[in-house]
Amino acid sequence: MAFAAVAVTTGAALAVPVWLGMGGVRVDPDVVIPIRYTTSTGVNVSCSWAVHIGEEERSPTEERVAEALRETSWDGVGQDIYDQAIENPRAPQPGETWAVDTQETRDAISFKLAILPVVERRLPTELQGAASQWGSTDTCTGPFR
Repeated sequence: MAFAAVAVTTGAALAVPVWLGMGGVRVDPDVVIPIRYTTSTGVNVSCSWAVHIGEEERSPTEERVAEALRETSWDGVGQDIYDQAIENPRAPQPGETWAVDTQETRDAISFKLAILPVVERRLPTELQGAASQWGSTDTCTGPFR
């Protein structure tokens, strides 16, 4: 489960400390990734994704993944996430019932599901798939179209 502190006034996010809860323990994110994209209708959007790898006590491999996240250039990652979400839309699967099934809900879920694979592809090949636990939170609320 992840938690974040975010304040918003007049549509602008204020810089406040972000923290995550991992296994009931408060942890700081390893990195806060800036996400910027332009929608298909020309709207420019900025938000962020904060992530912590592993539990409070991490393995050496998880430490390497966290270090790689901190050292990675995130230029263009937001547009890559947006494009991945648009190319791979999520809808209820057979047998699933969504309490709210709107285009906005589908777009938001598609976007959130695109974040991790796109971010992980930016890591060195030997670290892709190496971390079994990613705790995250984001400020991305769209628009997505």
